[in-house]
Parts: sequence; C-alpha cells; structure tokens
Amino acid sequence: MMMMMRMLRMMMMMMGMAPRTLLCALLCAQGSCKQQTFRVRPENSSVPEGSAATLRCEVQAVSGAVQWVKDGLLLGPQRDMPGFPRYSMRGTQASGQFNLHIESVELEDDGWFQCQAGRSPSSHPIASPTAWLTVLIPPQRPVILEHVGSDSVTWVAGVEVTLTCTATDAKPHAQVQWLRGEEPLPGVEVSVSEGSQPRLFDSVAILRFVPKATDNGVSFSCSAVNTALDAPRVTSLRANVHFPPGPPWVEGLEGRPLREGDGLNLRCQSQGGNPLATLQWSKGEEVLLTTWESDDVALPPLSRSVLALALRPEHNLVTLTCEATNLVAPAPMTATVTLRVLFGPAEVTLLGFAEGSGLVEGQALSVACVASASNPPPTIRWWAGGRQLQADNDTTYEEGPNGGHVTVSNLTYTVTREQNGMTLTCEAANEALFTTRSATRVVKVYYRPERVWIEGYEEGRVVPAGTVLRITCYASGGHPPATLLWTKGPSVVRGGEYRSTGSLASREISVVAAPSDNGALYSCLASNKASSNSGALRNTTRLHVHFPPRYVKVTEAKDGPIHAGTTITFLCQSASSHPACSLSWIKDGQRLQGEAAESHKAEHGGWASSGHIALVLSSRDHGKRLTCQATHPSLRERVSAFYKFHVLFAPELQEGQPVAFSVMEKSAALLKIVTLANPPEVTVEWSRAGQALVKKGVARYVLKEGGSLEVWNVTRADAGDYDVQMTNTEGTGRGTIRLDVHYHPSIRRTVSSVYVEPSGTAVMVCTADANPLQEGMITWRWMSAEGPVPLPALQAYHEGGSTLTLPAVNRSMSGRYECTVDNGVPPPARASVRLYVKFRPEIVKSAHLAKVASLGDGTANATLLCRAEGVPRVAFSWAKNNATLASPHPRYLVKNKLDGTAHESRLEVVNATSALDYALFTCSARNDMGSDSFDIQLVSTSRPDPPTDVRVVNVTDISATLTWQAGFNGGLTQRFRVKYQVQGARSARYVDVDPPQATAFTVAGLLPSTGYNLSVSAWNRLGHSDYHGAPVGIRTTVGIKDDSEMIVPPPGMDLPTSGTLLSLPVLVAVAAAAAAAALANAACLVACVVRKRRAASAGKNLQDLAVAPNRYAPHEALNPAARRTLLLDSCSEHSYEAYGTGGSELYSDITGGRSSTQTTQETLSRTDSYYSGTTVERWAEQPLYEEASTPSDTARPLYGRAPRRAGLPVEPIEEEPLDFDDEETEEAVGVSEDRTLPFEMRGDLV
Repeated sequence: MMMMMRMLRMMMMMMGMAPRTLLCALLCAQGSCKQQTFRVRPENSSVPEGSAATLRCEVQAVSGAVQWVKDGLLLGPQRDMPGFPRYSMRGTQASGQFNLHIESVELEDDGWFQCQAGRSPSSHPIASPTAWLTVLIPPQRPVILEHVGSDSVTWVAGVEVTLTCTATDAKPHAQVQWLRGEEPLPGVEVSVSEGSQPRLFDSVAILRFVPKATDNGVSFSCSAVNTALDAPRVTSLRANVHFPPGPPWVEGLEGRPLREGDGLNLRCQSQGGNPLATLQWSKGEEVLLTTWESDDVALPPLSRSVLALALRPEHNLVTLTCEATNLVAPAPMTATVTLRVLFGPAEVTLLGFAEGSGLVEGQALSVACVASASNPPPTIRWWAGGRQLQADNDTTYEEGPNGGHVTVSNLTYTVTREQNGMTLTCEAANEALFTTRSATRVVKVYYRPERVWIEGYEEGRVVPAGTVLRITCYASGGHPPATLLWTKGPSVVRGGEYRSTGSLASREISVVAAPSDNGALYSCLASNKASSNSGALRNTTRLHVHFPPRYVKVTEAKDGPIHAGTTITFLCQSASSHPACSLSWIKDGQRLQGEAAESHKAEHGGWASSGHIALVLSSRDHGKRLTCQATHPSLRERVSAFYKFHVLFAPELQEGQPVAFSVMEKSAALLKIVTLANPPEVTVEWSRAGQALVKKGVARYVLKEGGSLEVWNVTRADAGDYDVQMTNTEGTGRGTIRLDVHYHPSIRRTVSSVYVEPSGTAVMVCTADANPLQEGMITWRWMSAEGPVPLPALQAYHEGGSTLTLPAVNRSMSGRYECTVDNGVPPPARASVRLYVKFRPEIVKSAHLAKVASLGDGTANATLLCRAEGVPRVAFSWAKNNATLASPHPRYLVKNKLDGTAHESRLEVVNATSALDYALFTCSARNDMGSDSFDIQLVSTSRPDPPTDVRVVNVTDISATLTWQAGFNGGLTQRFRVKYQVQGARSARYVDVDPPQATAFTVAGLLPSTGYNLSVSAWNRLGHSDYHGAPVGIRTTVGIKDDSEMIVPPPGMDLPTSGTLLSLPVLVAVAAAAAAAALANAACLVACVVRKRRAASAGKNLQDLAVAPNRYAPHEALNPAARRTLLLDSCSEHSYEAYGTGGSELYSDITGGRSSTQTTQETLSRTDSYYSGTTVERWAEQPLYEEASTPSDTARPLYGRAPRRAGLPVEPIEEEPLDFDDEETEEAVGVSEDRTLPFEMRGDLV
C-alpha cells in the first residue's frame, strides 16, 4: 500500500497534476465517482421564542463541504459554527446528517435558511430549496391604558366610558377582544400597528359603552392570543358602578306617649344604592348625628342610622329629619317625625322671702310660689310645719318654654316668736306624670337680748405697760344671738374673738397696756336685728397703767465746734413716764456722776425728767458716744440715748499701723498708711535721710490717695526707713516706716569642673546671695543617667553657702552635679559642677567599626572612625600597617572632637585606592592615666558579616521574638533574614525583616507546643552572610488559638512580624510544582556547570593566594575597580550562594528592596532573563529551592538583583549614600558608590 502511494505521488509530479484532481480522476476510474444528493431537505418551521429549533438536512453520498446559508449569509462548514454560539450542525459526516440546531431561538433567527453541499472532485455543488424559520413571539400582557396597574374601576351609571386595550410586540399580531364576565362584547374597534422592533406587531382594542347598575361587581376583561400561546393572556377590571339609593323611612314611635326621662331610639333606613346611602339626623339647621351603619348582607343591602334620645322638655314639639344621599344622588331624600313629650316643672321658686332672711316678731309675711314650665300645668299646695295653709285666691297660668305652662300661687300671714324656725313649703304636683316638686324656706323670727356684763379686769388694778389684758364681754337672750362691740372712749376697738352658744354671746379682746391706756374708759355694747328700734345694751370699765418714757434726748448746752482739750456741758431730757424716772451718764462703759435730775407733769398722766454733765474731750474721744440712761422705779426698765462726739484734732497714724513692709525686687512697693485727723483734709510729705521723695522729675515715688507711698521698680538699695509728715488745720503729726526688699538668689562663687583621682575626695562649694536667707535653701543633686539623685546627707550648710563632699569617688560617680538655691523668691538659681574621675582611655571596639568598606577606585574618600572615653583629655594618633602616619599628611586627614569624657577621631583617606589604602589602620588613644588602641581594616565593599548575640526574648504559643547585634554591613545597606525550622524537619521557612534595619523581630504563625530552630543572617546587594553560629532552639507554649492566627505584639513593643504559615494543601501543591520544574532546572544547571568549568581554569592561580591580615580571603568581595588597582586578572572567579539537594524551604521575597511579611513558597528561576533582561519570566510558583550550601565555583553570581514576583520588572537596588556627619553619624562606612557604573563593575567576589 505504501508503495502504491509513492508511485501515485511520483506520477502526479511527472504529470504536473494537482493531487485533488488526480485523486478524483482515479476514483472515477475505479467507479467511485458519485453525484451527491439531498436525502432530506429542510422544511418551513415555526418555533416559539426561547425554544430550540432544528432544520433537517441529509445529503446522500456527501463529498463536498456542507454548510448552511441564512438570509444569504454563509454560516461555515464547521459543525460548531464559530461566531454563532447558538448554532450547530447535528449528525455525522458518515451518516450524511447536517441538521441545523438553534438553541434558545431569538427574533433575529427569523428568516430563510438553505442547506448547501459544495463542489467536490466527484460531484457538482447542490443547494436545497429555501426553508423559512418563523419565530413566534407571544404578545406582552394586555394593558388597559386608562387604568394601568389597577384591577378595579369606578363608573357612574348612565355615563359613557371608553376602555383601550393594547397587546404589544407579538409575532404574529395578537387577536384582542373585550369580555363582560365570560361573554364577548360587540362593537369593539380593533387595529394593528408595527411594534417596538421590525417584524413585531401591536394590537389595540377600543370599547365604548354606558354602564348600568347591573354592571356593578362585574369583571370586564381584555384577552390577547396568537399562535405562540396555548392560552390567551388576560387583564381584568372589576367594575364598581355608582347609582342613587332608595328613599329613607323612620321607625321607633309606634304611637306610645313620650315622657320626660324616657329613652327613645329612632331608626332611619334606606335600601340600595352604590355606594350605600349616607344617613344624617338633623333638627332644623342643627345636625344631630352623622354616623350610620351598612348592612351588605341584607337583600337588598341597606344603610341604617339609630338616633338615641333621652327625652327632655326641650324635645316637646320638635321635628326631626333623616336625610339619605350618596355620591351620585341628584338631591338628598328625607323622612321627618314630630315629638310630643310630657314633662313636669323643672323648679319651684319662692319669691318675696329671701333665703336666710328673717322677720321681727309681729311682722306680716307675704310670699309667692312659682312653678316653671310644665306639660300639663301642675297643682300648687302650701304647708307650714306639716299643716296645710290656705293660699290666696289668685293662682295664674302663663305660656312657658317648650310648649309648657308656668304656674304662680300667693300666700300672706303674720309671724310670732313661737314660729321661729318653722319650715314653709310650696308643693307643685303634675298629675299626668305622677311627679311633684317643692320649695321650702325656714322662717326666722327676731327679738332683742336681755342683759350684758364684763369679765377679765377688776377696775382699780395697776397694770405695767406692755401687759396683755384679755377682757371679755358677755350678753344673754335674744334672737339671733347678740352682736358685741367694744369701744375705747369714742373709738371702736376692732378685732376680738366672738363666740355664741344658744342665746349666749361673748367677745374677748386683747389689750396691750400702753401709756395712752392709763385712765382710758372701755365700753361693751350688745345688739341684734331686733334692736334697731329700742337701742343696744351697754357696760364699761377704766384702766390704770404704769409706763416708762418713750424716748431720752441728749444735747450740747452750747452749739459750736469741739476742739481737743476743751470742756463741754451736755443736757439729758426724758419723755413722760408713770411714775417719774431717775437719770444716769455712761462713757466708754464707765458710769459718770452728773447733776441731780428734776421732774414735771407730762402727757397720759405721767412725769418728765431732766439733768446735765460737763466733760473735757481729746482726739481719742472723736467718734465715741456719751449715753444718758432713764430708769423706771417700778418697772426696772431703762431707756437710753447717746451723743456722738465730733472732736477736731491734728493728724496722727492709726493705732496698730504696720511699721515695716516687705516687697519683691523689681516690683512696686506700697508703703500704706492710715491717718486719723479731723478735719480729714491732710497734707502728707515723705522723705528719706532728710531728702524729699515725691517731687517733680522723680517718677519712681508716687503719692497715692490716702497718703500712702508707692515705690516703682524697687531695688535692694531702696531698703531702709522712710519718714512721713501729716498736716491739717489743727496741726502736724509724724511717723517712720521701714521697707524690706526681697530678691531671688544668685550664685556668687562656684567652680565649673573638679578633677579627682580614683578613691579620692571631691569637694564642691556653692555660695549664694539672697534675701531672705533661709537655712536649707541650697540643695545638691547628682544628674545621673537614670535621673536626678538628691544628696542631702553629703552637704553642709553655712550662711549663704553650702559644701558638697563626696568621699572615695569612683568612675561611676562622674558626671554633672547641680547646686540649686531657692529662697522662695523665683526663679531659683542653679549652677553645675562637673566631676571628672580620672581613668585611662577606652576605645569603643564595636564590630561594625572594625571594618570600613571602599570601592578603592581612587574616585572617592573613605572615613575611619575611632571613639574613646578617658579623663583627662585623650590624644589620638593613627598608624597604617604599624607605621605611624605623619600629621599633617596630604592623603590622610585627621579630625578630632571632644564631648566631655567622650572623644572622637576621624581619619579620612583621600581618593582611596585598593593598591595604596586597603590596609590595617591602628587608632591609638593616650592620656596621663594610660593608653589603648584599636585596629580598623579598610576593605572593598562586600557581603555583610553574620549578626551576633542572637537571643530569644519572648515565646508564646504561636510566636517567638528575636533580638541580635548587627555585624559589619560590607559598606552597603544591609538587611536581615530569619530562618525558622521545625526541629527534626528537613524544610525550613525564611522571612525578611521589615523594617529592613530592625534588630528585633517577631516570627508569627508558629504551631503551639512545637520545637523550632531559629537563625538570623544578613544580606546586601553583594550577597548574603553566613548564619550566626548554631541555631537557637525554642519550644512554643501550649495554646488553643488557630495556627493561622496572627498575634498582637505586647503594648510598647513595635516589632516586625512574619506572615502566617502556608496551609498543608498549598504545601502539597507547591511540592508537586517543584517536582515538575526540577527537570527543567536540571538542563539549565548542566549547561551552566560546563561553561563555568571552562572559565575556571583561567583563574586557577588565585586559589594559591596567601591570606594575610591586610589581604583578602578567596571569597571576600572585591569590586572590579579595586581589582584593576591590584593588577589582578579580570577572570577572577565568581561566587554565589548555591543551593544543595536538601529539604525544600519557604522563603519570603523581597520587593523593591523592602521586605514582605507574607511568607510564600518560592525559588529562584535561573533563566537568562534574570541576569540580562528587565522581566523575570517565572518567579512565583516555582519548586522550592534548597537550603544554602557552601559557595560553588560552578554557578553564576546572584547578588545585585532583588527577586521579584512573576512578570514584574527587575531593577538594581539603589543604595542611599551614607554621608559623614560630625555630630550624629555613629557608623562610618565606605565611600558612596558610583551609580554611573554598570552593575557588573560595582563589585565582585575575589
């Protein structure tokens, strides 16, 4: 068979025939050439929108490409028909079936289709007849335009309505009709129009008709249907047809008599109507009730309103109306009823005889009884004490309100004393209702009292003034009880307590005995309503009262001014008293002897007294009082008056005047004085040492109101005595005031520093000037690093000064000692004395200072830093390879700095080169106590040294916190990486520390109660350091937290933390990916090893270099520029961290020089793009790389590039240049790198 095919191919080549043509010819020659025909042709089809459609097409002896045509567009021969996701050809080529299947038919599928079989070597092309695919689309739910969104409608009977129904977007158009209930309605106008899209149609049906009452509650529906629906779509409206109700009628009277107080329920009802009738009761224009109830169950339905009345007289002859109406009634319909009510009189009134009034015995009584309106009128009867009286014959009847009658009856008779208290009754009886109503009055008959007397004071008894007398007047007999009235002479005495019991009455008055009551006549008068003709009864009594004088008056015998030292006579006069009083004189609490008193007759039957006294007065008497006292002989009461002295005298200082004042320096002092003088107009003059102070041109001294002196801007020179002179019209007075000036302390003498040998005694003295001087105002403190330390036990105070003695001092006692002086006047004074305890120099020998890195290409300077402490001052010197450097030197510049006991020396190597300057420099420090030295190595930029002093400071159930000391950074910015590994496990996890220079870090996401080994390494752009020594082992505590939970650092500790551990499924997935990538990496590594081994032979002689203190180890970093200065071969081998075949590891990548705390499983993809391109093809999702092993000579360098995520550009990490700062920089690094050099020339491992 193969031979035949070869021969056939050769023949075609020889004949120049196309393979297809030749194949067709051969087939025809063998009898295989047959015309293709349609076994099944596509037919017209109608399909509802959204369903599937199939157009059948089967080709017999198919040999050409079969495809479908839609509306002239070829759909392609592929069975999945690209570009037409809903179209496909069903069947197989072998069966000749090419049925077109359309899923979820849409309107755009409507059109004609044709099945075509293309030309083939054995057949002509064929095409089927056109088949139409009609897409059936049902109409939208019918919408009644006049009532969109409503299922009910309200009409008024007899008013024509129009209903428009639309059924839109149908294919074919919908058949629309209106139905009443289930019956179609005639006369509907139907129209068809184009729909919202081509080939869609809208149908509209309009119905016009006049609703009737019988249409109420009937459903009117619009129905739409086409061939796409199995059942029509219907939208219905429930008709609510309004029509008027029937006329109302009233029930509830039934011809029975209506009595006052009865209850009456009148029912008004109306049948039919939509809505049912609203009912309203009214009386004339007044609306009584507007509530009603509807009974929809009754046949026909009706409205009912019940008016409930409690019958009253005003309802008599009232006409009530019930109105019925609704929304469509043309006018309200009414029903009326008239009420006739029987009622009695509402009240019976007695006229001509007021309530509470009375008659004097023998007087005639005339009274009328009036009964209010009643239907029918009542009968009136009179009663007196149970006995019926005969009324006058003039009873009258008058028309009253509410259709009733008012009845009036009169009665006249004469009263006697025995009829007092009798009850008079008028009774009105309505015999139709069997009810009565009455009015009563109590008849009062008045007669006069019979006798009157006084109790409570026996006439002739002496009463002291102020005594309270309770005098009572009694009266008996009479009706009503007597009214009692007290008088004093012609005046009425008001008040008093009145009491009456039966026919006995009394009134008690309280009299406070006063001088005017002496000899006064008190009278009591008794009367009542019957005493108007005969007059009142009377009784009297007279009082006798002892009383003191009302006032005492003291006067000067002769008017005129009183001068100190003169004799003055004073008079004393007392008012009337009974009996006469004695007089006495009092001054300053002392009783004085005056002339004998005299008496004479005065008012109220009493006596007035008078007397005089002579006195010599002084300035101390000014404002004091002279008192005259009158004493009653029997009452032992005293009445006093005084005379206030007004003495004229020369000025003098007030007794108790302060003679000394204290004031703060630089403030204002007020020498306040209080002068005593009369007259008070005083002239004050101040002087000091005989010199007047207040004068023109001197502004510091101000004379204040009242004579006080104010001194401005006081200084200590203003302290001393000040003289004051005070003058008025009576003479001159003098005084002296002392001023004491207080000022804040100032330190007069101290030393700034004290140098002491170890174990010696340090003495520090502090002397101050201050006012006031206070013991203990000077204190000493040692200003230690931990804070100020008071030293009260080591200081001795003397006046104005203090001495601090420190025995057996040592170096730890060095520092600043502060002397503070505080006498209470701010501000305190302070002075510092620095104590220096001598010791030999001590150089700071930190690991990061022991090396300084430089490019060594002669383009930049390198700076070496040496720090030392020592007392006294330290002198520095520098040596290079044990040879002392001359000073000054053109290439080696030295700069020293002193700060207390700390000293610093900086050696700057100008234009450092590897050939001349990569050496061992020695810094030496000396003073009187000894010396010290420190070796600093100037080297090329390199990878950093491992961290040191790694410690675990905290362990929880899910985290561990590490601290470490940074090692030499290789002359570049270094970062740190933490490796943590479950004890016993092969794989480990890595996390980069963030922030990058942090030396403390919290590893989070650990498993509880699990052992871990922790290690820390450093790295910079030139490579990674080794890990510090042996790993640190820890064990997490037992906890209940989820192993993926992050812990929160304790308050105050802001530590970077790692991310959570990856879950087990992710680890499995990554491990699988690692296995798949291992084969790809193996091929790349083999190629790299072969190439590197060829290049290694060129630099083999470098393996024999000796390692000396000033030389470089085989793998120590040396940049290309330095290599040229050392004349080394440019083929020096490269070194990088290789990865062995151990367990896989977890690594937290570095992005843009910043650490990410999200732990990921990644490895390096050593593709060419990593070294030469700008994009890493694959970085994430690579197999886990192995733990770092020793450097290999078969691998390419990896430093200088930061690993990136997949697809991200890789750029060199740019280091910020570290400038040398004389004041703040702690770490001296090498020269700044030259950023213009290619990265490959910035440093290599040598």
